[in-house]
Amino acid sequence: MKKYKIILIYIYIAVIAIMLSSCGNYLNNNITASKIDQPVSYTSYVFNKKGEIIRSEDKNILKHFIIKKRYWSMLYSTINLTKKTVDISDDLRQQIEEVKGNAIVNLKIEFKINFFYMWLNPIILPNTQVAIIEGDVVLLPNN
Repeated sequence: MKKYKIILIYIYIAVIAIMLSSCGNYLNNNITASKIDQPVSYTSYVFNKKGEIIRSEDKNILKHFIIKKRYWSMLYSTINLTKKTVDISDDLRQQIEEVKGNAIVNLKIEFKINFFYMWLNPIILPNTQVAIIEGDVVLLPNN
């Protein structure tokens, strides 16, 4: 009976360690856009080819877009089922080409996690995190 209690203690410690390790590991996903030639900015300002700062105005906005990327993992994100780093250059380029724009401004990236699902999910089922990429495609003069 004593060995049974010791085994249970080790199981509890292992479960707590996995849950605690998930707190730091769950938000460890990356988004990059390193292969895009057009200017991309988190503000309403971009640099043109001459290096000058150009401010986009509401009248320059051609399209507002939202892109969603989903990350899958198991064991409270200890095991990743998708790549941790995602390049969104092709997605951004597609948004620009659809409306014949020349820059992206007001880019916003937000990660959403369903904490309720994450903690009540049995350990063996995959859980998910969603990256929401939002911005405006603009047509700027002299760019």
